[in-house]
Amino acid sequence: MKFTINVDTGGTFTDGLFVLGDQIEGVKVDTTPHDLTVGFTHCLEEGARRLGFETPKDLLRETGTIRLSTTIARNTMTQGTGPKLGLIVSKGLEDSFYEEIVRAPLETILSKDMIGGIEEEIDSSGKVIRDVNEEDVIEAVRSLLMRGARSIVVSLSNSYVNPVHEGRVKEIIEREYPKYYLGGIPVFLSSEITIRPDGGLRANTALLNAYFHPDSAKYLRKAEANLRREGYRNPLLIVGSNGGVSRVTKTRAIDLYNSGPVAALMGAGSISKQYGIVNVIALDVGGTSTRMGLIAKGTPISNPEPEVFGIPISFPIMEMTDIGMGSSSVAKVDPDSNTVKVGLESASAVCYGSGGVEPTALDADIVLGYIDPDYFLGGRKKLNKEGAWKSIKERIADPLKLGVEEASLEIRERLTNMWAEEIQRAMKEKGHDLRDFVLFSFGGAGGLYCCGVGASLGVSRIYTFPYGSIFNAFGASNLDILHVEERLHKLVLQSGPDEYLTNFKAFNGIVEDMQRPVLRNMSGEGYGPENVIFDLELEMSDGKKLFSAVIRSPSLFLQREEDVKAICDAFTKEYAEARGTAAIPEGGIEVSTFRLKGTVPLPHCEFSTHEPVAESPGKALRGERAVYWKKEGFKRAKVYEHKLLECGNVCVGPAIIEAEDTTYLIPEGRKYTIDKYLNGMIEEV
Repeated sequence: MKFTINVDTGGTFTDGLFVLGDQIEGVKVDTTPHDLTVGFTHCLEEGARRLGFETPKDLLRETGTIRLSTTIARNTMTQGTGPKLGLIVSKGLEDSFYEEIVRAPLETILSKDMIGGIEEEIDSSGKVIRDVNEEDVIEAVRSLLMRGARSIVVSLSNSYVNPVHEGRVKEIIEREYPKYYLGGIPVFLSSEITIRPDGGLRANTALLNAYFHPDSAKYLRKAEANLRREGYRNPLLIVGSNGGVSRVTKTRAIDLYNSGPVAALMGAGSISKQYGIVNVIALDVGGTSTRMGLIAKGTPISNPEPEVFGIPISFPIMEMTDIGMGSSSVAKVDPDSNTVKVGLESASAVCYGSGGVEPTALDADIVLGYIDPDYFLGGRKKLNKEGAWKSIKERIADPLKLGVEEASLEIRERLTNMWAEEIQRAMKEKGHDLRDFVLFSFGGAGGLYCCGVGASLGVSRIYTFPYGSIFNAFGASNLDILHVEERLHKLVLQSGPDEYLTNFKAFNGIVEDMQRPVLRNMSGEGYGPENVIFDLELEMSDGKKLFSAVIRSPSLFLQREEDVKAICDAFTKEYAEARGTAAIPEGGIEVSTFRLKGTVPLPHCEFSTHEPVAESPGKALRGERAVYWKKEGFKRAKVYEHKLLECGNVCVGPAIIEAEDTTYLIPEGRKYTIDKYLNGMIEEV
């Protein structure tokens, strides 16, 4: 058995989880924005030190798997460091591209003068009507390069049906600007990224992939090269937005968007299976943002057409969406309503003493006594409570004629209510009933805010986790190698009562066609067909398109009518629940999209079980301190050390539970119980 190393490069911290059986060590170091590989190396160094190795090289000799999730794609977008792009479209679309096709705020990555059109035509059936005009391609590329393009994206009409013209354009560009010259031009095709038909969404997806590519490639190649120099010989595995990992050479830049949050959602999914919980709200409260995801009927929810910074794309992503600001968000007084406003702007908290002047939610937590300024990060960082108090007084409390503690509480309650409202809105849009869900809370500030959010939502149970502040890294530790293939193909499975598809070859041929590239990719990962586990998902609808759903096919191939009927029965069940009728779906049942997932299992981080010791948490009691509770003023709260709590211990609120990397706030009327996995469960007393 060898170690697995799981690292998440976040915006503020780089987190690591080092696992060997029951030996688990969590690490948190500063992210290094000037060069993310430096923080990655520091994480390995700190992990090696804590595990008793003299150098990272010694640790890497005993390591079999390294998984990495990263915010590099998000950083590229927020910092505007991607290349200037040029886009080639079918002639006639270049002038109306923004108005008629894209329908999105693309100006941040593609200016309107960077679109060129070429003569070519493929009809909606995939038939070539007019061949590519080679001179058009050469002239369009030359013009785009003269205007500063550093990468070219090609998105032609109907290329989702027949990509031959996009491929031909790429051949021409690479012939004119070969890679072995310094002037070689990166070329990205929409048909290489997505199979979806919407032309605007295809172009958006390909453009974002091209924009993310240089920064992502530079970081990941350097990170892997550094590992090679230290003697690590296995591939570095990258967390993708599909909920799996793959080696650097098999990862596209667009796969990296929301890489860390996706890892967290998948981690929540693995824990929910362990508990047998099928409906979960996964809440990640970080410093700069707060995200939520859903697990419904045991499956993490994905979105086939998500938005990336307001830009709609056609690329399925496990859905962990931003719902607002985090603990480093700035609080101000809204002059119109004369109330506290917490905006999207984030800053270094005043209490850090590093130059911040505007109060944040973290400063409010310090003032209210929820965080011990001498025990932040286990005492490695001292916080300035006086500075936080003064900032809130001058900028919030005095203008609103409130006490400093009242103003601090207003900041917290404003944040809590905003998150709860966003969660309620998202749940309503998806048709879910909050009463059916439990709350999993994690992230550095998840323990401080989960009870407030849970109370606003009316959630009866909340779970927290020992590795909650490094939950992205924990989530990565539970991911397997995954490659996915999709095909658009309309196939009617049921046309009427007892009238099922009989042409099994049509169905099976599509699946076999998808298997080949998956097995080829797995061979590149070093695994043969005997290692690969296949799973087939079908995007299905009734014949009149009144209802659609993604169904996990009970069988990979169709051998008999019972196999077809099993798929249709699964869809009919979803249809009946959604439509409130047991009738056969109107117009029959059809498949529109086939999605084949190939997985190779890797070692996972699993919670070991423990026997209950005692309800009394006396061994973990560190004392008491005054905390400001609602409008009632200060109350004494017992303070417990998290690492000393044992299975069966119950901490009754008001209580504060302190760990080196996070704090849990348990209000009066709630209790915090350590369960057999050493996770914390919060319920009403």
